[in-house]
Amino acid sequence: MRLLSAYAGDGSNPHSPFVQFGEGLIGQCAMDKRQRLVSDIPTDTILINSALLRVRPKNIVVLPVLFENQVKAVIELSSIGSFTTSQMTFLEQLTDSIGIVLNSIEATMQTEGLLKQSQQLAGELQTQQRNCSRPMNSLSKRLNSSPNATSKWSERTRKSNRHAARSRKRRRNFP
Repeated sequence: MRLLSAYAGDGSNPHSPFVQFGEGLIGQCAMDKRQRLVSDIPTDTILINSALLRVRPKNIVVLPVLFENQVKAVIELSSIGSFTTSQMTFLEQLTDSIGIVLNSIEATMQTEGLLKQSQQLAGELQTQQRNCSRPMNSLSKRLNSSPNATSKWSERTRKSNRHAARSRKRRRNFP
């Protein structure tokens, strides 16, 4: 998974830009598809920063964002106070909604990609049709401008048709 956003970090301990499934709280949450609530925070934890304070979080919650049991994202939040039951319920419902939104965005992006590809293929097809129609138009003009060529072509077609008819007749008469 790739880090998309961080908020109120202290800047001295940059967040890892990538996390593997099973790595740390975030990776474990993604792998288990279950939320994690940490209340006993160690003293060497990254501090929450503000213009007025630098404080160690009291609670950390890590929430998987799922859509149809597939992990779309993981959200990690820390708080200087304890998370209440209603806040935890709200966060669970919020992650469900975020999962739906992320899936819709993903589907829209796939549709747009397919549309672009379809438009590109349609343009290529039109180019090929134009390239094919030029020789056909040229040939048609030559045939129309030369009655002798047209009559030779017609004579060849008639001979070919007569030959095919004789062959069919012979096959019918053959025991």
